[in-house]
Amino acid sequence: MTISQAKKILGISAGDDIRTVKLKYHRLIARYHPDALGDTSPELLSHAQLINEAYHLLQTTPDAFARTGHAKDMTSAETTASSHSLWHQDLTPELFAERDIFITHEIYGESYVSHAATGRYLWDPEAEDFSLFLKSINLLCTRLLDQSETEGSASQMDGMFSEEARLRRHRRLFHALSEHYMDPHDCLRKLADPVKTDSEGRLIFRFRAHLAATRFDDHWQTLCSLTSGQLVWPHKLQDNRILVRTEDGRTLGHLSLEKDAYYLCLIPLLRKKQAQVRMQILEIFLPNSRGVSGTRASVDLSVRMNREPSSRDRAAEVQQIRQLLF
Repeated sequence: MTISQAKKILGISAGDDIRTVKLKYHRLIARYHPDALGDTSPELLSHAQLINEAYHLLQTTPDAFARTGHAKDMTSAETTASSHSLWHQDLTPELFAERDIFITHEIYGESYVSHAATGRYLWDPEAEDFSLFLKSINLLCTRLLDQSETEGSASQMDGMFSEEARLRRHRRLFHALSEHYMDPHDCLRKLADPVKTDSEGRLIFRFRAHLAATRFDDHWQTLCSLTSGQLVWPHKLQDNRILVRTEDGRTLGHLSLEKDAYYLCLIPLLRKKQAQVRMQILEIFLPNSRGVSGTRASVDLSVRMNREPSSRDRAAEVQQIRQLLF
């Protein structure tokens, strides 16, 4: 097999870097791997083998394709494993526990979710759907809580077996694990394109967001009084959401973003003072005679991310998770 043939098999375009090649391989093998399809016919096995051979050739041939500054070659062990697994991301041994990885693939036009791997993996938005990442974290929460209730002493578990207490513990653990298994700097750059870079090299992103209230909310009148172009401010982080206020301190409720995945990145960045935000009201939608009782304000949210992420203490994060469990 030649380099040209390998690229054609994997659908590689000129200028694709190693991350793009890995992603295209991952998607392609998910469609044809016998384990995913439950089909061991010779034709399917041959097709999967061709895909693996093409990927192996590109990984082991120097300068087979363009590489970006952050790309790195797979080790020989990773290359060998690639022919036996549907998942090829790097492990992060410092993470608290192994989690299950799920992928979506299509068979005859129908989408299916299958288990791809188990390990200490960070979330990569380019390889793992956000909804499946949440599914993975949710399952990990359930498993860890089950283990803690089985292994804990009677005094430790006193009062923890009620359904309400279990839900509270699950919610706190879910937020902690979601942040633990992702890098907000890396994930935000993969989820959204920056609109510009400032003079100090800091990336600036823009998101569409909104504030909302009904007549029964305490902040409804304040929201109705806003005008287009008015600046509003983050008040504090509350329940893993951004509580917004006016310049004179009046509360406007929680900010909603168009994608929940953005929130997962922004909350840890803001909590660790790794990003700054600017919020401006774009338009106000007031109650009308057609029965719409709520008020909604669209918001232009600008996020400026620090150029270099702060050092991360994984050991402290692990200790925090342990404290949530016991």
